[in-house]
Amino acid sequence: GPGGGRFLLRTGRRLTAPTLVVSQGGALLHRRRLARAVPPGSSFTLTARWLDRADPEGGAVRIRIA
Repeated sequence: GPGGGRFLLRTGRRLTAPTLVVSQGGALLHRRRLARAVPPGSSFTLTARWLDRADPEGGAVRIRIA
C-alpha cells in the first residue's frame, strides 16, 4: 500500500462536510465523512485500509465525493 497507510488527496473546489466513497464494480469498499470543510487547493487523507478488499481482477477502483 501507499507510504504511511494512506492516500493524500487534493481538491480544486470547496467541499462542505464531504463523504468520501471508494467502490469497485458497484461494491462499496470504504465510506468516510470528513469532519470539516475542505477549502480549494487543500489536501486531505484517505486511509488505505480498504485496499485488502479490492479485487485485482475486479476492474477500476473509484474514489468519489458524495
